[in-house]
Amino acid sequence: MTCAKLTTTATIITPSGERFVGTNFCLNPQVKCPREGMETGQGYELCRDICKQTGHAEVNACRAAGEKARSGILYLEGHYYVCDNCKRIAREYGILKIVVGKPPVK
Repeated sequence: MTCAKLTTTATIITPSGERFVGTNFCLNPQVKCPREGMETGQGYELCRDICKQTGHAEVNACRAAGEKARSGILYLEGHYYVCDNCKRIAREYGILKIVVGKPPVK
């Protein structure tokens, strides 16, 4: 199950055109988000500690792509904000650019 607050999807398109998708999947999904009422960017530890979220969509997409993420573009859907940790992870995987919005149709 995905996040009770907001379902977010990240799609990485590699230079060769391969697509890798990650979501904000939760191992212990809640009916009501424990971050409800908090500002964007705050309380992410609750996602990990309570909802058992394996990672934000961006991180999970990078994990799925592995080395193939290098020089790719990451498209984020369902959210307008990329946290600092996700930006850092994307850089580490060699993502060239993060675009907030839907990826191009294949």
